[in-house]
Amino acid sequence: MTKIRFISLTFVVALGYQTVLAQSGKEKRPETVPDVITTIVASPAEARAIRSLLDVMGETPGGTQQTEKALDGVIAVYRKGLPEVPEAVWSDLTIEIKRDFGPDKMAEFLTPIYASRFSIAEIRELTTFFKTPIGRKWSELLPELQRASYNAAKSLGYLIGERLNQRLKAKGYGKS
Repeated sequence: MTKIRFISLTFVVALGYQTVLAQSGKEKRPETVPDVITTIVASPAEARAIRSLLDVMGETPGGTQQTEKALDGVIAVYRKGLPEVPEAVWSDLTIEIKRDFGPDKMAEFLTPIYASRFSIAEIRELTTFFKTPIGRKWSELLPELQRASYNAAKSLGYLIGERLNQRLKAKGYGKS
């Protein structure tokens, strides 16, 4: 998982954690997760094809290999927020969470998302691509490419801002 995605996930989890801690005893958390999965997967064969794709995607968003890192991140946020909880409790909870929310659960949530955006033929083409040397290289380099792209966009935005400030100042607008 890229650092940016990991930080984003950790931020979202931390917000959720803070929300839970901030709730009064009178408020009750919902018993179920809101329905975020609205696409019906056409067949078990389609579901298997999507799972196969997720399993070969590596560091690409949605790859099931990222699940353990994501779970470790979530648990780390909770550990930091609850330092009084003994290590034995965290060990037991970590095993339980990884068992119940591992790659199979991630694939369960992602399968309808991929099914709604790609045909079965496209899923198979993507799976074939990620099994090739260039597909594996893409997957391995994606975190670095995302980080470099983010930094490049940030630098470009700064340069654009500088240019706008110079031009506006030259025309008599903006701060002196």
